[in-house]
Amino acid sequence: MDVYTKNKYLFWSLVFFGLLNTMLLVILIIQIPNKPDRMPKPDFEKGPPGKHRMKDFMKSELNLNSTQESKFDKIMEGHFDRIDSAMSNLMTMRQQILEETFADKVNQSKLDSLSVAIGNQHQNLEKMNINHFIELKSILNQEQLKKAKEMMRDMIRLKAPKNKPMERHRDRL
Repeated sequence: MDVYTKNKYLFWSLVFFGLLNTMLLVILIIQIPNKPDRMPKPDFEKGPPGKHRMKDFMKSELNLNSTQESKFDKIMEGHFDRIDSAMSNLMTMRQQILEETFADKVNQSKLDSLSVAIGNQHQNLEKMNINHFIELKSILNQEQLKKAKEMMRDMIRLKAPKNKPMERHRDRL
């Protein structure tokens, strides 16, 4: 083989691999927008997506019958309405704390009363959750109760902090 033949093979090899890379890039670019979503997009007209996904998940996992489903929907909607109202009040109080904190003259007694009110609101939120679960419990049979209890334990475990609270905040500084 002479030098000319070797260079010819090298040239055509480079052209071949260049075309192959270009084709692969084009395929990747075309496939990215057409990638199917893992979860269906929620219908935002019905409300925030998290609430409805949770309701649908619980309905399917607990295998509710039609009577239980209608009661479940009523209980969940009432709970979500109460929680939304309480969270709105909580956000208003937090905004008031922020405004008072950055005021020219800080009113410490107002900040103290707002912090107590926020604590009371958190206590009310917990009571709402407790009453909600008691109400849900009333429509479930024994097998569903067992499954619901497992689901709640898993949710608590998933929401638990992975490290100590102060370590979490120190990492942000």
